[in-house]
Amino acid sequence: MPERVLMFGTPAAFGDGAEGWLHGFEMSDDSWTLDSLIVAAGVLRTRAWRVPRSDVTFGDGRIVAAKAQGDYPRVAPDGHDAPAGVHWADRHTRIALAEATGMWGRYATLVGFAVAENGAITHLIGNTARIGRDLVRVSTARATWQQPSWVWVNIAETPPEPFVPDDELRDAILEAARAVGLGPGDLTHVEILVENGTVTLLGNVRAPRIAELLEAAAKSCRGVRSVEARVVADSDLELAVGAALAADERTRGERVQVKIEHGHVRVSWLAPQGPGAAHVEEVIRLVPGVQSVEAGQRDVAAELGVPTE
Repeated sequence: MPERVLMFGTPAAFGDGAEGWLHGFEMSDDSWTLDSLIVAAGVLRTRAWRVPRSDVTFGDGRIVAAKAQGDYPRVAPDGHDAPAGVHWADRHTRIALAEATGMWGRYATLVGFAVAENGAITHLIGNTARIGRDLVRVSTARATWQQPSWVWVNIAETPPEPFVPDDELRDAILEAARAVGLGPGDLTHVEILVENGTVTLLGNVRAPRIAELLEAAAKSCRGVRSVEARVVADSDLELAVGAALAADERTRGERVQVKIEHGHVRVSWLAPQGPGAAHVEEVIRLVPGVQSVEAGQRDVAAELGVPTE
């Protein structure tokens, strides 16, 4: 089930246009199921409201509450008035990372969390650096509350993973691509999508080597959880187009020349068009990686010395 990472400080908006920031969250007992988001406002964030998870949607990089600010209960920003049996978590919550039950190791400051579509809090995002930032993602599978402001996590079976926010991770991938010699012109027709550390590479490049370097650059970046490469090289696409035309009985007899640049296909006939000519564009457009098809009318048979009979 897909996760959404919510970092404390994420902008929030109420139904009446009032604005705030994500300050913390609440969950019942040790269920690790999100009950409510705590949205704070004011210069010093001295005012806060409890927004049920069912009222929350997401868009344009912010949290959106369905109702007006005044329709939600006002709460103390430090969580001292949280209902009995409810755990409150915010920037003051500490995560103890231990290798064995009952031991205390290094700790991290809670700065965010990952939540699934069903409300399950699957991971905590912590900063292990006292100065600066060194973010990790830790599973809640072995996490328990020790005190109101402490979460203890046994990391022996589920060690922390490096965590980098998606926008920063995309910039890191581009920097890594430049470091291996790829220039802006190589990636003009490539899209890099990052969601919760999962990277998808889409688009077209001139040569297979460019696609290989880009995939390797992405995999080398700290915080990348997986890479799905769907980048198509023009030379590979040319072979695929030729195979598709040869496999389709309607176009098998057509003698064409195909030129491809960044997925854009130009077709020229090497001989007078046959009965399958009307289907050539249709077949080519169905080949994965093709962006557009232009059917030229120039007969290049004479130029290439290709017999037409």
